[in-house]
Amino acid sequence: MDHTKMPKKPELNAHTAPMWALWHYHSRDMHHGMHPGHTPTASVATEDLDRQDHVQHASPQSAEPVVHTNPTRAKDPRPVHSIQHASPDGKGSVQLAPTPVKPVSSGPALSAGSKESALAQLAEKIRQFKEPSIAQTAKNMVFADGNPNSAIMWIGEAPGAEEDAKGKPFVGASGKLLDAMMASIQLDRTRCYITNVVPWRPPFNRQPSGAEIKMFLPFLQEHIRLISPRVLICVGGVAAKAVLNLDQTLTRAQGQLLWYTDPLLGTTIPAWTLYHPAYLMRAPGQKRAAWEQLLCIRAFLTEQSIAPRMDLQNGYGIDGGAE
Repeated sequence: MDHTKMPKKPELNAHTAPMWALWHYHSRDMHHGMHPGHTPTASVATEDLDRQDHVQHASPQSAEPVVHTNPTRAKDPRPVHSIQHASPDGKGSVQLAPTPVKPVSSGPALSAGSKESALAQLAEKIRQFKEPSIAQTAKNMVFADGNPNSAIMWIGEAPGAEEDAKGKPFVGASGKLLDAMMASIQLDRTRCYITNVVPWRPPFNRQPSGAEIKMFLPFLQEHIRLISPRVLICVGGVAAKAVLNLDQTLTRAQGQLLWYTDPLLGTTIPAWTLYHPAYLMRAPGQKRAAWEQLLCIRAFLTEQSIAPRMDLQNGYGIDGGAE
């Protein structure tokens, strides 16, 4: 790659505007009791305490400025360069995260057959792990969904009631919004792989405790190792803190490229954070920032040849890259 040239990224124009609308209004209308044109006036939950069915209220705050530096830069000597992108309103541009000069390996990849077998063994290992009390109160172990051969791995927090009932991650209202958010940057579950930090639904839809997260983190780390993705997307503050040891809010992490380090192999994987869709349903004022982050993620996927360049007229990729 020529380090002196900026990579091409989708422009925000009349063609990308419908993509924004696809989930912008979807999230607003799915909010309980909401309809087009209605904006909630009540206080909203902070993203870092968010989960699908658990609400802790805080006073609304104005959006913080995008941070343009990589917090792990001091520990990561790899060269980076900045990229520009059109702002959501089409006026000016915003500075997005530094990106690695070349793709980063997450470790040796398994063949399709070996991966399928290894994932089945991991799922059974988790299912047989009966120590935590949440395994006794939940109906189903929620392991994963999507394409295990995808290079893009999404990680949420923990299952909610609908996920527990169906045994799949992100299938409730926030799951439908996540699908719409994926579609807005021309991705879907056939092109991505989705799992959670904690595979069992916590009682009363509470957040998973620190002890529960610590208990299941080794399983998640093995899960990441088996999938061997080229990029991680942590959905929500709980997932970001658990997976990336994030020590700042998602608002401050907006626009930053972060890194996941495998504690066993020492390999690294580039990672992004994203507001949880359930949070966006309660805090519509953050949808603009989430859209900026989605565009930033999609630009990174294109730059690293993880996904083809977006077709802004027909809604599909138009040049090379792994799906």
